[in-house]
Amino acid sequence: MILRIILSVITTYVLLLTAPSLNIPSFYSNASVLDLSGIEKYERYMEGLYRDCGLQNMMDFSVFRWAMIGYGNLSSKIKKKGLIAIVDLTRPSKDKRFFLIDLNDKKVLYNTLAAHGDNSGGVYAKSFSNGFGTRKTSLGFYVTGETYHGKYGYSLRMDGYDDGFNSNARERAIVIHGSEDINEEYISKHGMLKTSGGCPALPAGVSKEIIDRMKNGSCVLLYHDNDEYLRGSAYLNADTAMFGYLK
Repeated sequence: MILRIILSVITTYVLLLTAPSLNIPSFYSNASVLDLSGIEKYERYMEGLYRDCGLQNMMDFSVFRWAMIGYGNLSSKIKKKGLIAIVDLTRPSKDKRFFLIDLNDKKVLYNTLAAHGDNSGGVYAKSFSNGFGTRKTSLGFYVTGETYHGKYGYSLRMDGYDDGFNSNARERAIVIHGSEDINEEYISKHGMLKTSGGCPALPAGVSKEIIDRMKNGSCVLLYHDNDEYLRGSAYLNADTAMFGYLK
């Protein structure tokens, strides 16, 4: 038993020293490996990044934490490192719940409105599905693909990586696109944002520039504190994310 504990400590020490992907930040780089475990260092890293990005009054830390854990676990699939989009669907549709965050420069690039699916709910999104024809939002982690011009103009395809939650996204045409109805005027008139066929539609005035930033390999999370999703996603394991995270 003692030998196993010693070997475990040595293994953690070696991984922390050799893993190029962890990028331990300076605000606790003086801490001894024996003072903090690898996962504690990683948790502190996420807390520090959250503060450095100025998200304290914009997003709950728990949302950012889950996003970063998934980002770490998806790192091998992400071509555009250091960029993540989060749609916080715990918030009402009248809130600016879309965030595009530059993790390298530690700043929020865009914070704007985003729609949820017609059958996911009204003011709040409450019901989610990966099913065809449901017109519901699909929770989970995505990686962006190519752009195209379609029914709603310039649009961005996405591939869903959360099996059972958003894995049908490409076939369902769950994409990022702009809409003239995604605006404050619509909210003032109806008390909620216009819904979509399941896409996280954005305001038309900023959609093109956001899409151009995100196309071809960025990480996207459509998040809700839905119990089924939090228990069932394969990407919400902090232990594996700790060594998979790449800036």
